[in-house]
Amino acid sequence: QAGDLDHESLQEDLKLIAESADMIIEIKEQLIGKAREQKPRPVMPADIVQAAAIIREVPARNFHLEIADNVPLVLADSTQLTRAFGNIIQNSLEAEAENISVDIAPAEEDGFVAIRIHDDGVGIPEDVRNKIWTTFYTTKGSDEHHGLGLASSLHIITQLEGRLTVSSKPGKGTTMVILLPIASTAPEADLSKICEHVSLIDDDDLWANYMAGKLTKVAKTLERFNDASAMPQSDIILVDRYIESASFEGIKKTLLQTGDAKKTVILTPALQVEHATEYIKAGFQDVVLKPYTMLEVANLLKKI
Repeated sequence: QAGDLDHESLQEDLKLIAESADMIIEIKEQLIGKAREQKPRPVMPADIVQAAAIIREVPARNFHLEIADNVPLVLADSTQLTRAFGNIIQNSLEAEAENISVDIAPAEEDGFVAIRIHDDGVGIPEDVRNKIWTTFYTTKGSDEHHGLGLASSLHIITQLEGRLTVSSKPGKGTTMVILLPIASTAPEADLSKICEHVSLIDDDDLWANYMAGKLTKVAKTLERFNDASAMPQSDIILVDRYIESASFEGIKKTLLQTGDAKKTVILTPALQVEHATEYIKAGFQDVVLKPYTMLEVANLLKKI
């Protein structure tokens, strides 16, 4: 009869609408992500790129990081910059790279830090090299690839007033060079009213050593561990979400079992809303962006 619903046709239309909506959301998240910081802040590029490699599950034996002495902080949105580095690293993995090396040093051009990401993958053919930055361009030929990764990285880096260039030799690998502006010197912080006893669960990386050195100089107690099972009495426990030499899930389980989760703050360079909600619901005190200046450290520990 006229006016009767064609349920089969309606279901097909609804399925098409749902698939289109999912694709729009995926494209949006690829381009701008779920979370953005209010404004760029001083961040440690070595720590950001190391976290990006861990997120993309690059084995430690295949990831090599070289950092020059006295590399300054750069001005960036750490959540977005982690995504940009991650997209570049993912591109290397999909190019069959066995090794990814990253060199970070002050750039020859004043006012910038240079991050050089090199892989030994199949390389990029010359005839497509200028097309890789084009949105939706992909050579993967898969429904899982929309050609957004490198376009998104370029967008993020240029928004930070940085630059991204590529050089590649087919069969020998690809090198991406990112220039990011140096952050101005952070103001001095008042550390006189922070917690007396702070424990940090992290590996022996640049950021952990920086943190420990700064807090030790103001006579605060900061003890570092790779394992939560021997945790001393602390006012607060800080846990790096992306630990290369230890299992975060094992640390998380131990802190929940001992009841220390309630005084634990999880630090992450890349804020993911769904993860933050999960950890807080599980019993952790908070999930916050990783601090890279003593002013941020002071503000974090004064809130606790």
